[in-house]
Amino acid sequence: MNYAITISRTYGSGGKDIGKIVARKLGIDHYGHRKLSNEVTNDYSDDEAVNYSLILKPDGSVDFEAEDKVFRAQSEAIARHAAEGSCVFIGRCADYVLRDCDNVVRIFITADRRDCMRRAMRMFELNPDDAKQLIRTMDKSRGEYYLYHTGRPRDDASNYDLSINVSGMTPDDAADVIIMYVRHKLGAAI
Repeated sequence: MNYAITISRTYGSGGKDIGKIVARKLGIDHYGHRKLSNEVTNDYSDDEAVNYSLILKPDGSVDFEAEDKVFRAQSEAIARHAAEGSCVFIGRCADYVLRDCDNVVRIFITADRRDCMRRAMRMFELNPDDAKQLIRTMDKSRGEYYLYHTGRPRDDASNYDLSINVSGMTPDDAADVIIMYVRHKLGAAI
């Protein structure tokens, strides 16, 4: 039986890395923004509206018609992958896209603000003020993206089966907690 794990996360929490570890430990595929974007661009290369360079207008505003086409194409890819085999989806509103499917576990990963800042500072060699601003900007952007496509606030706990604060945990430990929860919830399915 196929199952899907969806991971939403706050910026700097390490959720993307944790999701990849979960997939590796379970021996299943994972799909995130880049992988889905490349797939959609390759699959729909004749439809220039799914090309990300066309989502931004010359004045810097978003072309929502093009953005909607990209979202629909990515949603179709998410649904197709979930039907073909077990996998982990990182971001892209996958929890919402798969809302009517069986055997889906929806996870939200967060961390204390100082841990997110440390991670951003380390990854991008930022000072504390720039890291704080980056986190605010990215979390705001992710929240707006989620709200626009789902009509729901991203940080509403009722969207998820498990919300986990990973501060004080290694990515491997956090992945193990998630896997334990998934096995408990799905039982014999995995």
